[in-house]
Amino acid sequence: ADLAMDYCISNRRVPHRSIDALGRRLAHFYRRCREMPMMPEEYRARFAHNLDEIIAELAMPEYELSEPGLAAIATPMRIFLQQHPALFDGRVRDRRIIEGHGDLRAEHVYLEPEPVVVDCLEFSKELRTVDAVYDLSFLALECERLEAPEIGAQLLAIYGAVADDIPPAELLHYYQAYHACSRARLALWHLKEEPYRDSPKWQIQAREWLRLALRHVKFLA
Repeated sequence: ADLAMDYCISNRRVPHRSIDALGRRLAHFYRRCREMPMMPEEYRARFAHNLDEIIAELAMPEYELSEPGLAAIATPMRIFLQQHPALFDGRVRDRRIIEGHGDLRAEHVYLEPEPVVVDCLEFSKELRTVDAVYDLSFLALECERLEAPEIGAQLLAIYGAVADDIPPAELLHYYQAYHACSRARLALWHLKEEPYRDSPKWQIQAREWLRLALRHVKFLA
């Protein structure tokens, strides 16, 4: 457990060589992943539909989240998706949509001498059908949440060099804002379960994710 990436980052025990090795391992993994055929319109529609669902749920009165605050996140994301379809379509046409991991969290990475990554979303082929940098941008966002954004940037840079894939920065910011909204919703889902219903932890965590989302939407032109 003391080699879990989230533990290592929180305790400032991340060996530099481990991040290099992890970056290379992930890059080679994504290069080998099977390409998943998809129409560009389908790819964009997935984001549009899912974002609407996420925001509608976050706006439910029982969660006591600010509607103007949610709008400040969702509105720029919707506009960006409408005004920059080529960024998303290009990922499909460049054959970057693959059957990947689907849930690349820091807690699912172990910094062994040869890093180990666990808990791929085996139960859902749809959820693990992703853009490789969509997967990686989530891990980078987790590093940012743990106050180590330089680690996420390093992993993305290694992937870009090894896989010859350097997407526009705005697309990464969109992906990360989307991930943050999704994680906020997942945090609040805990309140539907009896053991967690009265815990303030999950609303606090959801607001932390939404602050990250707001940070990233500010980079959407």
